[in-house]
Amino acid sequence: MVLPKGAWYTGFTTINFKLVKMPSADIWLDFRGVKIANMKVNGQETQPNFKGQQVPIARGSLKMGQNQVTIHFCNKYRNDGNGLHSYVDSVDGLQYLYT
Repeated sequence: MVLPKGAWYTGFTTINFKLVKMPSADIWLDFRGVKIANMKVNGQETQPNFKGQQVPIARGSLKMGQNQVTIHFCNKYRNDGNGLHSYVDSVDGLQYLYT
C-alpha cells in the first residue's frame, strides 16, 4: 500500500464483533481521526456522527450475533507520539512512516 506524500492519508477499517446480548443504548467506537468519509453498519450506509473521539453505533442498526462496521476515514499524519507519523528526509526526499 502506498500512502500519499504530504500531511493527509486515507484508510479503512473493518470491525467484526458478536453480540450475545442487545445493548440498552447505542455503543461507541474510539476514533482519533479527523474525518469519516463513509461508514457502514451491517452493510447499511449510515451517517457518521462522531464527537470528540467517539463514533456512535446506533442500537437499531445492531443485531444479535455477528455484526460488522466498516469505516473509510481521512486523517492527518501526527508528530506528537500518537498515531501514524510522517517524516520527509531532506537528503533523499523520501517520506518515511512510523508508529
